[in-house]
Amino acid sequence: QDIVNYATFNRNALVIAAVGNDGLSTNAVLYPASFDNVLSVAATIQSDIKWDKSTSGPQVDVCAPGYYIYSTRKNSGYTWCEGTSMASPIAASCAALIKAWYSDTLTALQLGEILRMTCDNIDTITGNLPYAGNLGRGRVNLYRALTDTLPPAVKFINYNFTTNNGSFIKPGDTVEIKGDFINYLTVTHHLLANISSNNLHIHFLNSANNLGVINTMETVSNTSLPFIFYVDEQSGYDQEVTFKIQYSDTLYSDVQFFKTTLNPSYADIDTNNIILTLTSNGKLGYNNLYPLQGSGLRYNNSDSYLYEGGFTIAQSGSKISRCFSGESNFKIFNGIKPVIPASPADERWISVFSDSLSGISTLGLNIKMDAMEWNTPDKSDFVILNYTIYNNNTYNLDSLYAGIFCDWDIVNYLRNKTLFNNLLRLSYSWYTGQTNFYTGAKLLSSQNGYHYAFDYTETGSGGIDIYDGMSDMELFYALKTNRDSAGTSANGNDVADLISFGPFNIAGSDSITLSFALLASNSLYNIEQAAANAQILYDSLYISAPELILQTCSLNVFPNPSVGTINVLFNSKLNTTAEFKVYNVIGKEVYSKIGIKLYQGENRITLENKLLNGVYILKINTLNETFSAPFVIK
Repeated sequence: QDIVNYATFNRNALVIAAVGNDGLSTNAVLYPASFDNVLSVAATIQSDIKWDKSTSGPQVDVCAPGYYIYSTRKNSGYTWCEGTSMASPIAASCAALIKAWYSDTLTALQLGEILRMTCDNIDTITGNLPYAGNLGRGRVNLYRALTDTLPPAVKFINYNFTTNNGSFIKPGDTVEIKGDFINYLTVTHHLLANISSNNLHIHFLNSANNLGVINTMETVSNTSLPFIFYVDEQSGYDQEVTFKIQYSDTLYSDVQFFKTTLNPSYADIDTNNIILTLTSNGKLGYNNLYPLQGSGLRYNNSDSYLYEGGFTIAQSGSKISRCFSGESNFKIFNGIKPVIPASPADERWISVFSDSLSGISTLGLNIKMDAMEWNTPDKSDFVILNYTIYNNNTYNLDSLYAGIFCDWDIVNYLRNKTLFNNLLRLSYSWYTGQTNFYTGAKLLSSQNGYHYAFDYTETGSGGIDIYDGMSDMELFYALKTNRDSAGTSANGNDVADLISFGPFNIAGSDSITLSFALLASNSLYNIEQAAANAQILYDSLYISAPELILQTCSLNVFPNPSVGTINVLFNSKLNTTAEFKVYNVIGKEVYSKIGIKLYQGENRITLENKLLNGVYILKINTLNETFSAPFVIK
């Protein structure tokens, strides 16, 4: 769409594209023909009847001859051809002549509207009656385009849907459609715009805009009197809705179609550097792979680095649920929706799914996903994912394992590597080429955790071979096994990884929350710092001060992150001496101080800060024990 817009508005070039050769479909979406600001062309035969293999539908703008066309072929030859790929160049050649006729005084979209508005209506031809309304304005007529008195040509642009949930349309919502009406050609006088929909769950409260006079290239907003509709409670998930605007004026009528999705079961969280598609059924990155639904995981508007991902939980190899590698065992319980206000985050989404589609593997669980992003610089490279697992049974469930799986495809999936940083509990993957792109998955909760790095090779490269699919037994083994690296050959290979918690128990009618982070950045240093920042943020949100001291074995570093003095708060059981050491994230010792006196009770020690910006681990060694804590220097 960005490329089309650049051609249209920056280069004043009309983009014309074939609508496709799916003759069985009246609503197929083919790109680039279905992008905004593209003139889409269907194909007809000599009698103006739709060519039988041509796609039709509300997305069609015009038709042109596309059957029995004499055209060029390879090896300097000529042959008879057919298809919308033949019709599109005919429409383009007409547009070129119109552009020359008007001495380049038209904008690209004005040029397209002249060609469209002067078409011959072919809906009434007997052979086209089944396709009436789905052939655009009709078959192009170059003579009329050059000689007719031009009518108006009005379009509704820059429109948006607004609800009390932003632009996310759920059952029960009242929705406003606001936008701009632009007239590309002759002035209107008494213009009326009426909107309707073919969806039975949509009920309009205001369906008319009385626009009156709109001059050539003038834009009129309907913000003060938007179209308004109500969505009833019976609307299902992912319903694509087509809206139709009927324009009418003296000697002028036209229609415009546009679409939206009601009650989507997936949405993008995108308030910081990471765009991640979240779903209502446990999947991450994409709601569906064929056809593709979702943005994957993107960093700073990159291509997606994630092929597929999702949640999994298991008690054994025969009691396991997942939503990846060909399985979809989770059922939507409460569809995804934004949390407004998003506190404590800047953007927040929740959904609830159950394991009821797992057949005999069902454990009787509901899982609530709570995803959060922040847009401040130190929190802009990660997404926190909290999963609260509810045991709906009256009896205990023990020996459970749960995790998230990520199949990484970073730039070139055949050149990826994965490693695990035990200090940060971070799995990170990267592209081995010259461009620096890193992704990561991190364990945030304090429970016992695992990481398994997969090699997507024909043999598994010494690990589990999932090249031909992943069995439940293989997945369960990976959930409770550590394998720290994948892609260990010189240039790497296709990799995936799984981070998990377990074993844990959930009492009957009780729950447990497990937290992860997904990360992306442009260097190893930055993704490690993002991992440390995610842990610090998580601890500040979910762990009270007494719990934090207990978790870190009576050791706390503050402020964290630090820009100056490093203060250490340590509770010693007795009078003793200690050795303080600081390590960077690759395990290299960067600071050491010995003979520090500690007294029984609370000790506060200030360390001299000569460290570069980065993530570090402080270790305190006494005669009998060793304690550690991560910290960040900014």
